[in-house]
Amino acid sequence: MISRAIRLFEQICLAIFLALILSFTLTSIASAAIGDSESQIEQKYGEYFLVQDGFKRIWTQSDWKSVLNGSAKAYGYRTLDREMNTTIWIEYNKQNRVVKETTLMDGNIKIRDFKNHFGELYTAITASDSAVFVNRTLPKGQLGVIVRIEDNKFYFIRFFMDKVDDNTKINMHSKIRGFEIAEIASDDIKKYLKTKSQQFVSKVVEEEGVLKGTWLRTDNYFQGELYFSEKLVLRKKTDRIIIHHTSIENMSVADIHEMHLINGWAGIAYHKVILPNGTVQKGRPENMVGAHARGANPRSIGIVLVGNFQMKPTASVQIDALVNLTLELMRKYHIPLENVVPHRAVTQGTTCPGALFPWEEFIERLRKR
Repeated sequence: MISRAIRLFEQICLAIFLALILSFTLTSIASAAIGDSESQIEQKYGEYFLVQDGFKRIWTQSDWKSVLNGSAKAYGYRTLDREMNTTIWIEYNKQNRVVKETTLMDGNIKIRDFKNHFGELYTAITASDSAVFVNRTLPKGQLGVIVRIEDNKFYFIRFFMDKVDDNTKINMHSKIRGFEIAEIASDDIKKYLKTKSQQFVSKVVEEEGVLKGTWLRTDNYFQGELYFSEKLVLRKKTDRIIIHHTSIENMSVADIHEMHLINGWAGIAYHKVILPNGTVQKGRPENMVGAHARGANPRSIGIVLVGNFQMKPTASVQIDALVNLTLELMRKYHIPLENVVPHRAVTQGTTCPGALFPWEEFIERLRKR
């Protein structure tokens, strides 16, 4: 009995120890290491296990020590972010201080999930005085962020993107496979943080040795907002409400936005989204032309209910929410009942919002209110 209790105690201690190690690993790759000493890096990650020489050849630690054992361009450290192996490449100056840090992941993460993996960097990137840029002249597109660390100290973070579809611009759903952090000391950087009408001129970047190319100011895709890939058009008149279903179960507004971006659209096509629990959420700005019903978009508001009502009935809470929302919009825009229509009424070849959607009941409830 005593020995069993001892073994149980040892198992608990081991579990706590592993949890602490994992916690340390996760937080250790969450912030930039620029300026840290070699000993500080080794405290975070342990000894390096790969080496990159001046010709960009990769060596294992043992081969490097046995063959050359000199100074290298970069040292590779291995760590774990959740269940994804990550290599941290560190470049040191002559004082053995970090001047550049490159993180490469075995897998990839979406921009919208960046905060779940690199929390401290996410806080800096989404700060009000940070600036996000894109460089579309390079293969796969490039995304960069200037962040202020101190009054006269700035980092430039360059992200390595997974292949971006030709129809889709970089957005909150684009996938990152790694990023590079380096300090930019130029005072010229300050002006790019004060206005959204500037370009990040290539000369500044080249002088600092970070990256060539012209970077254009863009939206901060790391924030949880719905950014659209093109300028939306203001709707001049609203005299119709069109009802849809997603035909796919369990979608969020962000999921719909991503799907429509992949389709090559500006972003989510609908103005309002009703979730299975009856919650109403915003999609495309209500006053902008949607992309939900060809030929009817310039004069209509699109409401979509999440679900496939060709396969199963609509949830009653969704219908309740739809009735209230539709009445609110009818009053706001002075839309008559006969102009509340299903998607199939304006677009041929679709059954949307599905054969099992209780259309007659829905209209009758609107009429009685």
